[in-house]
Amino acid sequence: MEVWDADPHPPVLVDAGDLGENGRGLLLVTALAKAWDYYPSDSPIGGKVVWAEIDLPVELARHMPAITSRPTTRPQPPAHR
Repeated sequence: MEVWDADPHPPVLVDAGDLGENGRGLLLVTALAKAWDYYPSDSPIGGKVVWAEIDLPVELARHMPAITSRPTTRPQPPAHR
């Protein structure tokens, strides 16, 4: 999965606190992803793209619609994060 963010700075894991309204995205990514990283966006307005590889259990994956690949300019992901 890939998510675009207008902030060009590297993602930072923060302690959102119980009542915080922001700061949980990277916590979820680190908990669920087998690998993740980010790269600068080639969008005219800049920013970054955070990508993650998530293994779905077979029982869940078979109910997901087919997803077609699209070309990407991101570098190859590391083996594991």
